[in-house]
Amino acid sequence: PDVSSAIKEIWKPLEEAIDPELREIVENYTSEATADRALVGSDMPPIYERSEPLISFYKLIEPYNIRPELMPIFGAVMMGESRGDPKIDTYQSGTDREMKNEYSIGLLQVNTFAHMDKLNRKGYSKDDLRNPVKNIEIAMEVWEEWIARLMSKDPTMTREEAEVSALDRWGAYGHDSLG
Repeated sequence: PDVSSAIKEIWKPLEEAIDPELREIVENYTSEATADRALVGSDMPPIYERSEPLISFYKLIEPYNIRPELMPIFGAVMMGESRGDPKIDTYQSGTDREMKNEYSIGLLQVNTFAHMDKLNRKGYSKDDLRNPVKNIEIAMEVWEEWIARLMSKDPTMTREEAEVSALDRWGAYGHDSLG
């Protein structure tokens, strides 16, 4: 689907922050096939819209009806957690080579120690979290679960406050959570 100009404006600053090598690869190819080959050859993931890299991440999370003002935050969280690499995990990144604290995978670094129940319920394996669609699906379930927990803990908390506070589930979001 087409993306409104208002959404494109929200993403413009984030797109400018994308690694120049990635932008050059994406913008210099006219077809998805040649862009994908170049991205694979460069070891960068082919999950991006060809001329607007973060717009494709927006499209992946769009079905979850996230408020527009939170979209850039989710984009920044994704870049902070995985640098946009859907294959990365905490072992590969060196964050936890011993896998003593966590083993998180994918764009939004879903922690398999904490959320294996969600994977099992959907019939997903840990490796399925390298699929951006499945990773985001589980991450949004985690986020919604935390929103509900925060609102249950504090009945005066609004949904909007809980949504922002629940972003604290991701370490890349340096926020003082209310939960």
